Amino acid sequence: MGKPIPNKQFVSATFAGAAISVALFVPTTVTANAIADVLPEAEAGECYAKVLVPPSYKTESIESPVSEASENILVVPAKFADATERVVTKEASTTITAIAPEYETAETSVVVIEGSTDWVRGGIESNMSASKGDLTEIESAGHDLSKAKPGMCFYEHYKPATIQKNLEKILITEASETLQVVPASFTSSKKEIVIKPKSNKYLTKPVTFKTVQEKVLIEPAKSVWKKGEGLVQKIDNVTGEIMCRVEIPAVYKEFSKQVVEKAPVATLIPVAQATKSFDISLLEQDAQEVREPVPATFETVEVFKTLGEPTYSWAADAPGDDAQMGEHTGKVVCLKETLPVVKKFEQTLVKTPGRFEAKEVEAVYEDVTVQKLVSDAVITRTPIPAKSQTFTKTIKTADARLEWRPVLCETNVSTDAISSIQKALGERGYEMGKTPGVIDQDMFNALEQFQKDENLAQGGLTLSTIKALGLEL
Repeated sequence: MGKPIPNKQFVSATFAGAAISVALFVPTTVTANAIADVLPEAEAGECYAKVLVPPSYKTESIESPVSEASENILVVPAKFADATERVVTKEASTTITAIAPEYETAETSVVVIEGSTDWVRGGIESNMSASKGDLTEIESAGHDLSKAKPGMCFYEHYKPATIQKNLEKILITEASETLQVVPASFTSSKKEIVIKPKSNKYLTKPVTFKTVQEKVLIEPAKSVWKKGEGLVQKIDNVTGEIMCRVEIPAVYKEFSKQVVEKAPVATLIPVAQATKSFDISLLEQDAQEVREPVPATFETVEVFKTLGEPTYSWAADAPGDDAQMGEHTGKVVCLKETLPVVKKFEQTLVKTPGRFEAKEVEAVYEDVTVQKLVSDAVITRTPIPAKSQTFTKTIKTADARLEWRPVLCETNVSTDAISSIQKALGERGYEMGKTPGVIDQDMFNALEQFQKDENLAQGGLTLSTIKALGLEL
């Protein structure tokens, strides 16, 4: 069997110094005889070193409760639907409008004294009418009275006619009427409307939790072998390896979880109905028409009428007997034109009679928004499931052990091989020494860390380490 690399150069330097940071896990059943077992059979040029095969582990997931199961109380409030309710604030009635009569004025005239062309006695200015006899006598006297012109005079005797004076009423204003309206009367009243019916509501107190601490065992306590230092701790005189038994305490993980402190509570609270009061007007008496007659107005005038013709008697060219012929005027009979005497009046006539116009007044309403109960308040309970937290627990499946493994040594390693190993470690991010092809402490540290990271057997430059580096030497 070939000679291993000197202690200060490779294996021993690496793994004797590994006690600085490496914990070697060895089963509690490993004894000094087991460690100092017989070397394996090997061919010439092969090197073996006793290496520490690390223990193997597997992980399991465990669940631990962090929050107890509870429930939520959800209050579904009462539902209302908006509705419109019409309230009569003033009942229907009637309004009556009085339309006064329209009048027009007109002029009228009354012949107080009729116009005429008369024969008068006593001169042209006289008002004494000549009689037919006077005229006949005048005609008999050879005068053609038909050819007489106004202002022509003849002498006469006069016996006056009988004149009657009458009073006559003249219409001044036609009869009509006055119109008045008695408006509708109302009485005040009040009316209450339910704008929101009674209902229920709930006052809730939600569930409250408190936080407690809980501890879960992640890795149990164990006892492992660890490389020791000094001759006192030496357990193998052949290889010079030193192993110490070390106690590693259990590993726990603490976490917080919530537990129910107070359960949820729902308290029923009745809600009273809401009302609104309105002032309304009730019809006591509807509007009425009042008509007052207005009598016609008249004006009284004196009207003179002749009841009989005056009688005339003529004395031929001389006055006659007064007792028989009447008054002897000693005047002449003249043909006198008397213009009529007319008195004018202004009349007020009804053009359009007065009237009433009735109009129906609709009732007054007010739309009030009210709420109708659709569904009363209810509560629903929703369970809150318990919550748990998942932890990863490491369980050992095989103990650490010491085994003889083939390694590189002075007989099977070269400067090129060392350079290849250094390059492979450097490409993986491990810090190498500054001299390629030379084994130094930096290379030992990098190799040791690589074996730890890859969970490889620790104790030398094993062939499994070379393979893990992707090298074939």
